[in-house]
Amino acid sequence: MKFTRVSNNELRAILNNACEAFISHKNDFEETASTILWLETYDFSGIDMFLNYLDQHYEYNYLQPKIINNEKASLIIDGKHESHIFNAHLISDIVCTLFNQNENDGLAIINSKNPEALVPKLIESKIFKNYLSINWMDENYLSYLFYRNENSSNLIIYKTDSKLNEKYFNTVLINNKNDHKNNENEIFKLNDLNKLKIINRIQPKHFRSIKQQKLMDGFYMENTKLNKLSSIANNVLVESSEKSRLGAGE
Repeated sequence: MKFTRVSNNELRAILNNACEAFISHKNDFEETASTILWLETYDFSGIDMFLNYLDQHYEYNYLQPKIINNEKASLIIDGKHESHIFNAHLISDIVCTLFNQNENDGLAIINSKNPEALVPKLIESKIFKNYLSINWMDENYLSYLFYRNENSSNLIIYKTDSKLNEKYFNTVLINNKNDHKNNENEIFKLNDLNKLKIINRIQPKHFRSIKQQKLMDGFYMENTKLNKLSSIANNVLVESSEKSRLGAGE
């Protein structure tokens, strides 16, 4: 297996072109490329998510997230099994708007796919400036919690064993109120973490260091994966002609 070093700017350009070739709509492809790069930076396999989607879908068919209940006590969004790498920016806008209008402090996203992709857009929002938890369970009964408290602008990430509970499959729970002890809308509560087997816990300082490392050292990508991504990106380019040169300002 061979690897190639790619700088942060090079990878960003490849992702922008690849997403443009597949998605077309400017705002959506730039947002998607940004989400994938964030996931890749922090080792959450954003490129694998994108390529796996392409393996299963010949073309991109946009599925609009749907609000199925917007009452304060029961805010629910249906993700329609669409990968969140494509709609994280839209869901973030919906969440922030509803939180402002209805003074919500929690919601659920059902039929969710690739919930990690929700993190970068939500942490940019002022709604979650002081507190954020994003909580879900995967098919192996591992619970994930992205957690930011009032004293830190960074995230602490837990991955821990959970009790079997199919209720939470493909469901994401988001909260901006520091009330885990009393909040029943959680897969597991922060005050119970000491009772659970923590498989992985990433401290804020690790987030800072890994970002700096990627900026300085770049990304070491498997050649097969890089070639596939570059091949998709090349589809957005056009051969040089009199018409294309005029459009490019040559």
